[in-house]
Amino acid sequence: MEQMKKEVQEVWNIDKDMTLDGLVIGEKGSIKVPEGKRLYMTVNGICTAPAPGVYEGKVQLRIVEPVCHTYSRVAGETPIELKAALYIKDGKPQESNSAFSFNTRQNTEICVDGGRIVSEETDSNGIVVENGSCEIRDLYCNLESFGVDGLGKGAGILTLGDAKVLVKDSTILTKGGARTAVAAFEDSEMTFENCRLHADGPELTAEERERAAADGHPCTPPWQIGLRGSAHVTTLDERGKMNFYNCSVSTRNWGVISVDDDASGVRVYGKDSDFTVTGNHGYGCFGINCDVEDGYQEKEEYGAYHRYDHCRFHVSTCLMYMSLGKTGAEFLDHTVIRSKRWGLCAFRSSGGFLRIAEGSDMQTGKACFSVKGSAVRIEVDHATVKSDTGTILQVIDNDDPGYLSDHYAVPQGEDHFLKGRDLTTASVTEDVFVKISNTELSGDFYNATTNLLAETLPDPQDVEEVPPNFVHVRGVRGKDLQGPKNLEVCLENARIQGKISSAKAVYHRELQRIDVANCEEMGNVTCMAQATVNNGVILHLDHHSVWEVTGDSYLTALTLEKSSVIYAGERKKARMTVDGIPTEIRPGTYKGQILITVK
Repeated sequence: MEQMKKEVQEVWNIDKDMTLDGLVIGEKGSIKVPEGKRLYMTVNGICTAPAPGVYEGKVQLRIVEPVCHTYSRVAGETPIELKAALYIKDGKPQESNSAFSFNTRQNTEICVDGGRIVSEETDSNGIVVENGSCEIRDLYCNLESFGVDGLGKGAGILTLGDAKVLVKDSTILTKGGARTAVAAFEDSEMTFENCRLHADGPELTAEERERAAADGHPCTPPWQIGLRGSAHVTTLDERGKMNFYNCSVSTRNWGVISVDDDASGVRVYGKDSDFTVTGNHGYGCFGINCDVEDGYQEKEEYGAYHRYDHCRFHVSTCLMYMSLGKTGAEFLDHTVIRSKRWGLCAFRSSGGFLRIAEGSDMQTGKACFSVKGSAVRIEVDHATVKSDTGTILQVIDNDDPGYLSDHYAVPQGEDHFLKGRDLTTASVTEDVFVKISNTELSGDFYNATTNLLAETLPDPQDVEEVPPNFVHVRGVRGKDLQGPKNLEVCLENARIQGKISSAKAVYHRELQRIDVANCEEMGNVTCMAQATVNNGVILHLDHHSVWEVTGDSYLTALTLEKSSVIYAGERKKARMTVDGIPTEIRPGTYKGQILITVK
């Protein structure tokens, strides 16, 4: 290739690859390539946008064919252009579309065996893989500047179509707003073995936030979920899958394993891996499924589903956010969970499922499970679950006002009984179910839901200010699913020390408004046992279970099997009234206003 120094003060037309010993682009200078082609510029091996400036050292100019892909879920029939350091299609590297040269193998599934990608160019990808199978080994990828996470633009590795990619012994680092380390869309699947992935989302300047808003690609999480940050490690959508074996996966803020809206079949599996949030705001994993046709709540198939075996989570805000639709997660085989705030935070979830089992150990700073405006099932089986506040479960009104709202006003006043409401049974499409099996734990279970929020909301069919496909989503803007809940707690060979009760939730410092300035206050409540209004609590103890009551507890239905035990600890006695009538605590089923007191 030709080598020289070059100064560009006007339009410079080139039609072939070039290597320069230095380059100066003046304020009015630019480099133009043939129509339909794209230019990649690397300076001393770092991909850089060819903007006005002085570039010293080895400058390489490469002309490539653009990579275009049609994202039907996002842009209809309009192809989206991607810039790739390496483009692999149908299992084979495509030199004409790739900016970098790699130690590639053409006649084997090992497409990359060693290589380095460093880029400071906005939206540029490291490796894009479309269809076919391939293996990537010993890759070092370090990308900076902005990306577009919802499209996978700027990701270190992006997989599309039915691509199946195995990544071994590699490091993938990104730094920039909405720039994910890896992204899997459509029917693609990535498997990582012995890899390190990190997304370092920096704090954005006002100018950077304005730029992101103008481009229509937000670089921060919606404040309505109570988070801050500018990047997450992964993006999965549609039926994308990711597997992590002996990996380290981390982010500064926002989220580690992130899933986008159309997660109709996303699957994530982790084994012997670490998932870490290093900053003050962020979750371990996310579940959502915006599949909103009629009857989606009754579907057997989950949208996004996570499973982690013998992994370690260290997070700042919560282990898992569980949002719209039917999603789920399992944390098994002695997985260790440490969260400075919550474990689960479920909001607007219909059919969500969470399981902590097989010797796993969860410790949280606040409630282990915070459920807001959701119908979910939670199972704890042979596991340790602890909270610094002593609250295992809080079921509260949903304080997520929807992404179109600029604030949440805490409802005022007292709740009033809804005539005809049944407080003695729970519905799988409306209410919250918790099963504790083969476990001993100490902490409280509270149902503090009311009808105060639902009274202020329109019916779903009257909602017009959201996209049409969202109108029927339960609780997006209407009252459906956002009213009071019944909570059913079942103990199977379990021992619980604490209160299980209807309750009242109070925000700290008597807060009345939550917005972007104080979004961390979302869900930050204290629950206190209180007589039931619309928030029924249904409790079932099997014949091997024990409940040690530590304070007044209000129930609406109680089933005690033979040999189950309710007691109040040493030198105290548990007493029960049903509709105000003193009643002996003995095997049987009781319904009404039930009060268990400790004397």
